[in-house]
Amino acid sequence: MQAKRRPKQSRVAIIFRSIFSILLLFVISLALSLLAYKLFSGDMQKIYITLSVITLLFIYFSRLLWKRKLYQSKIKPQTFDEQTDKLIYDLFTNQELAINTFDDILSKGFTNFRLLSIYGIGGTGKSWLMRVYRYKAQSKGWTVSLVDGSSAKTALEILITIGHDLDKQGIELLFFNEMLAQYNNVLKKVSSETQTRKGAIKLATEIGKQIPVLSAAASIIDLASQDEFQVVLKSFLSKEDINLFINPEKALTEAITRDINSLIASYSIVILFDAYEQMSGLDKWLKSFTSQLSKDVFIVIAGQTPLSEYWHDLRTTTKIIPLEMLRGKDAEKCLDNFSKLYYQKSIPESEKSMILEFSGGLPLAISWAVDLMSRYQVEKFSDVRNETIENLVETMTKVANADMKEVIEAGSVPRWFNEDMLKYILDKNQIENYSLLRSLPFVRSRPEGFALHDRAREYIREKLRIQTSDTYIHLNQRCADFFKKQSDRIYAYQGKSSIEFQKFTIELIYHSIIINESTGFALLQQEVHDALEMSKLNYSSLLIEEAEAQISIPEHRAWLLYWRGELAYLKGDWDFSLTFLNEFQKEVKHGHPAYVNVYITLGKIYYQQGKLEKSRKMYLNSLQYMKESNNPLLEGYVTEQLAKVFRMEGNIEEALKTHEMALSITEKSGDKYQICSASGSYGTTFLISGNLHEGLRYLSISIENSRQDGYLHFACTGLRSRAICLMYLGKLREAEESGSESLQIAESVGDTYNKGFARLALGQIFTAKGHNAHLAKPLLESSIEELTIVGAKFDLGNAWVALGNYYRTQRDWHNSQQALERASELLSSLDYKYGIGWLNYYRAKYLLDFGSELEAMDLFLKSEEISRSINSLYLMSLSLLGLAEVAITQNSTQEAINLLKKAESVASQMEYYDVLAYTHFYMGKLQVAMPGSDIFYPFWNALTNAIKYNCYLYDSIFNEITSFLEVHNKDNTEFSRLLIKLQDKWTVKQSDGTVWKNIETAARINEKVGY
Repeated sequence: MQAKRRPKQSRVAIIFRSIFSILLLFVISLALSLLAYKLFSGDMQKIYITLSVITLLFIYFSRLLWKRKLYQSKIKPQTFDEQTDKLIYDLFTNQELAINTFDDILSKGFTNFRLLSIYGIGGTGKSWLMRVYRYKAQSKGWTVSLVDGSSAKTALEILITIGHDLDKQGIELLFFNEMLAQYNNVLKKVSSETQTRKGAIKLATEIGKQIPVLSAAASIIDLASQDEFQVVLKSFLSKEDINLFINPEKALTEAITRDINSLIASYSIVILFDAYEQMSGLDKWLKSFTSQLSKDVFIVIAGQTPLSEYWHDLRTTTKIIPLEMLRGKDAEKCLDNFSKLYYQKSIPESEKSMILEFSGGLPLAISWAVDLMSRYQVEKFSDVRNETIENLVETMTKVANADMKEVIEAGSVPRWFNEDMLKYILDKNQIENYSLLRSLPFVRSRPEGFALHDRAREYIREKLRIQTSDTYIHLNQRCADFFKKQSDRIYAYQGKSSIEFQKFTIELIYHSIIINESTGFALLQQEVHDALEMSKLNYSSLLIEEAEAQISIPEHRAWLLYWRGELAYLKGDWDFSLTFLNEFQKEVKHGHPAYVNVYITLGKIYYQQGKLEKSRKMYLNSLQYMKESNNPLLEGYVTEQLAKVFRMEGNIEEALKTHEMALSITEKSGDKYQICSASGSYGTTFLISGNLHEGLRYLSISIENSRQDGYLHFACTGLRSRAICLMYLGKLREAEESGSESLQIAESVGDTYNKGFARLALGQIFTAKGHNAHLAKPLLESSIEELTIVGAKFDLGNAWVALGNYYRTQRDWHNSQQALERASELLSSLDYKYGIGWLNYYRAKYLLDFGSELEAMDLFLKSEEISRSINSLYLMSLSLLGLAEVAITQNSTQEAINLLKKAESVASQMEYYDVLAYTHFYMGKLQVAMPGSDIFYPFWNALTNAIKYNCYLYDSIFNEITSFLEVHNKDNTEFSRLLIKLQDKWTVKQSDGTVWKNIETAARINEKVGY
């Protein structure tokens, strides 16, 4: 709907008014002439009469011209309200959605909705927005009525306000004005008659209050009963007048609706309702009234609360806009505007920031602050802060019942509440005003119950703290007691892992810190320590964030920096961790008890980044620091970390000795957390050395303890290392289960680093399994992404090696080469012998597959040399096997046999069945060329070891043997028959369709044929 021009007056009305005006002028002129004949004579009579007529004509036509000028003007001369609207428009800070929506309505009209609902807590600028709406609408030629619910308390007052507003803008409401005049006459009659009747007493107050038109209404008298009153009224009023007197809203609503609906074709009308929350008693009537108006009348309703359920059926034609706090530049602009209006000079920047922080973007808070600073002529906001809070609280709670003060104060202390909590806090059996409290405009629902709006709660709570500090502390103590009871109850049957326990404990710590920071912080410290140990990272983060806004003692804030650094490390956000820990070192002196922890975490980060020298330095610093504190538990942990550094440097022998020392220290302490850590780390070092069975033993100890005591971090790392051990031993199904569990734990705690490492392990396992190797690629690619995020260079290099090996097994030579080159770029910059050894081995395998035997041999030699220097037996056995393969391709039979025997010797010590399978297979191949040699025995051993490793290796070895025999025309009928029997008898079909070989059957056949 577009704005419309004002309609012209009818031609008949204009002619009638002109004739009446001329007759009136004639009568006045005749009267003046008679007066002139009496008072004057001669020429003076003519002069007087002529001047009188000219004067009357001048007045008449001037009045017509002035009225025409006003008529042609779109906006009448500004009244006080309109001048104020202009000022508010200039000062108002942009609420983009609310302003743009209304601008669209004014310029484009409205079709999708005709009711705009705006709500927000007290002080968000709703009343100012309504004045801006009025100014904008009138500037565009719209007819506007603004009804303020804080002053128009009844339906009658609302209707009279609308009628008055429309009348001021030149709209004649014929039916409404006539009905209102009739109502006023009825009131006069009632007032006059009841005052004179004998025995009359004052009329009921509630009747008088709904009559704002006449001052006499307040003193209308009442009679002894309603029946008597009806009798009195009938004696001097008609039935129609009695109905109008008793229920004026009905008649006046119908009249004004009829008027507006008849005029809407010629006028664009918008009706603005402000302070809707104070119209709650009229909600049903208001909805009915606005629904009766033409759909071309636009309605805006603003209040602290959203529209009630009465409006539910109009939801399709209603647009709802919540009015939020001001943010950033909008809040600054609002402050500047108020400063110009009230303060009339610049407010210091330091005070500006204090006001903005205090206000939280609430326009009312900004205006009160600046107004009071101006009123008292002060330059510091702190001088008027308390009075500002008092005024804000009074404004926000003015809709509340006075009896609710105690309940509102109690509800402002906790961050959320329910009825049971308030009963406990106030030590009452019943909260009489609870339902009323829930309906207050600054109370909102939460999953736990209800809560005061953040800004309202802060102001009410602050006022309570300033004016009655003892009551404030008492209420917080009651809250702490309540949450302690709840957390103890949950802990008794669910433990600390329960979300409910964590929720109640956070609230307990919050109130404990308010009561006494040192006592509350001690509780916080223990809870954060336990949460970090158990890798409850989200819970740890919540605890730290909650404390950040409350803690003020410097030593406590230093602990927060350390915790943030430790949490970021555990999450894999190592750059953030370094930022927090470096900040800690800058701000805190060496005497702080968290200093040794900072050294340790820095050592761990440098270790993961490949900066082994820096890592060792941090650990040595922490050990030196601990000499003064005499903390054997921490000493055991740092010793363990040093062992890891030795491991990464390739000094496996020294690493194993140091691990043994670390485990000995921690076992004496009896600390299960540290025992988990030391056992798991020891097992991983055995894994790298190739001692897989010892590795499994210590990893199993770590996993069992970590599962039992809820140490998720160690369960995750232990399971991952265990998966690699099982993969090397050929137990691929168990390896996959272990790796999957490790990944599941890492995802549950949000540990980016361990997620990346677990995916790497699973990718290697699927590559080894062969039949579903395609699953390895997305795992390895995701691993690379996650390890890149955290900057774990060692493990990232390993991931690229694993991806290169995957592509090699798929004969994708190009991608394999690129991945291995990327791994080389990463690992060559690190002193990481173990990783470089594996890189050389897989590059050599790639070159051997590609036919570059000499280059492959060079890399196999380097790999074997590194494996010997770090005593990594598994890598050593594979490197020797690789060199044997090169010798076979070069027809160096004796050299190949020697290398195969060396590989067999190493592999036999540690039961590397995959290596043993291939050494015996290659032995069989070599013996084919030897006259009189028995090829059956080595091939048989190859198959037996392949079965012990896994079925997929068996398939590979079996196929290679049969192909080899066919190529070399070996007609060994007995051997061929045995192979067929093995293939039949060693196959067991499982329910999932997977083929597995039965080792027991193999053993029986082995016995039968005498091997």
